[in-house]
Amino acid sequence: MEILWQIQILQPKPTVAAGAQLTVSGLNIPAGGNALLVYETKPTEYAPMAEESEITNTATISGGGITPVNVKESIQALSEPVLTITKSVSPVPVTENGTLTYTFLVQNNGNTAAAAGTAAVITDDFDPILKNLTVSFNGTAWTEGVDYTYDETTGSFVTIAGNVTVPAAEYAQNPVTGIWITNPGISTLIVTGTV
Repeated sequence: MEILWQIQILQPKPTVAAGAQLTVSGLNIPAGGNALLVYETKPTEYAPMAEESEITNTATISGGGITPVNVKESIQALSEPVLTITKSVSPVPVTENGTLTYTFLVQNNGNTAAAAGTAAVITDDFDPILKNLTVSFNGTAWTEGVDYTYDETTGSFVTIAGNVTVPAAEYAQNPVTGIWITNPGISTLIVTGTV
């Protein structure tokens, strides 16, 4: 009998070094006066985005004749769904009296699921207007009037609020580089009909 051993060596958490510091010079603040410095920045791929994660920003005020003052402010990662949608159609080109399929790919880059309470809705006006619809969401057949409404005279398609749900994104940190990778939650709505 052959025994195979697998050894795992835990690596230390990577150290993420801050980039170049923002330095503002040339400020003259009179006694009893004040100054307001406002700047905007975007988190890098090193910023954790999972639920309850936070980013801390520190600043130091220094200058001739004053004791340096350190300030710190922390912000938490946005805790809500962040949805995007992509629509595709097949086949191309469409033939008269043929079958047409619309695929709606809904992605969630947020750290919170789009649940029924989110009340997400997908609307579309099909042109050309489709007849004899079949609709499925994540592989489960949907029923008109229960899961969606459709007007065959206008081509207006609307999902019922709360039926479109999308899982939260998953986040993983590369153990070597320290970069956070986002794997979005995905849901798929498929609508098929005849032209």
